[in-house]
Formats: sequence, C-alpha cells, structure tokens
Amino acid sequence: MELLKERKTVLDAALRTLVTALDDANKFPADADEEDYRRHRDSTIQRFEYCTDLFWKYLKFFMEKEHGVTAKSPKSAIREAVAIELISGKEGELALQMIDARNNTAYIYREAIAEQIYQQVPYYFNLIMSVLKRLKQ
Repeated sequence: MELLKERKTVLDAALRTLVTALDDANKFPADADEEDYRRHRDSTIQRFEYCTDLFWKYLKFFMEKEHGVTAKSPKSAIREAVAIELISGKEGELALQMIDARNNTAYIYREAIAEQIYQQVPYYFNLIMSVLKRLKQ
C-alpha cells in the first residue's frame, strides 16, 4: 500500500505542474508573441505527456493491488478499468483518445496536431482528476 501512496504522490506533483500550465494559458494575452505562445503550448503538451504516462501507470498499479487485475499497456489498462467499472464507457473512450493524443505528441510532431492536442488538454486533465477522485473513495 505504501508504494501505491508513493505513486499517487508523484502523480499529484506532476498534475500540479499541468494545473500551472493550464492556469497560465487562461492568462495568456491574445496579442502574445507567436514564439512565446508556441513555447507555452509545447510546455503544456510535455506536461500532459508525463501526466498521462503517470496516470495510466498509477491506474495499472491500483488495479493490480486493489482488484488483482493485470494490464500490460496503456490501452489495456484503460480497457480493464472500464471492464471492472472503475471508469465509465464514455470516460474510457476519452481516456483512449488521451492515450492516442499522448502517442501522437511523442512520435509525430506537426504544428496542426500540436495545436489540436493543446486544445484538448483541459478535457483530459478533467478526466484524470475525475477518475482519481473516484479511486480515492
């Protein structure tokens, strides 16, 4: 149980960095320099990447410890979480999209993809927080 707590602490710390980036996005001036905007966007995406990785790994570990369920990959972890009703089917669909988005940021870099994912990060963040709140109970 101690290891589960430790993993949650690490995930919480990572999520705080994403909260900061999302808060900064709300304060970003409309007339900001294009390069400043790109730096902020790319920083937010990187934070999204590591939060997504930590989230699915925490979910996987949680299911192993609390439910005896084993998952070997991010998508299998999401599917297993849906199967044992830790997350709803709708949340599962969004979580699978989140994993795809994370993979796209890590392996394919295109300006249009980066912008699209950047716009979706708040939804993915809300999903993570909703699932974590439920797991805490």
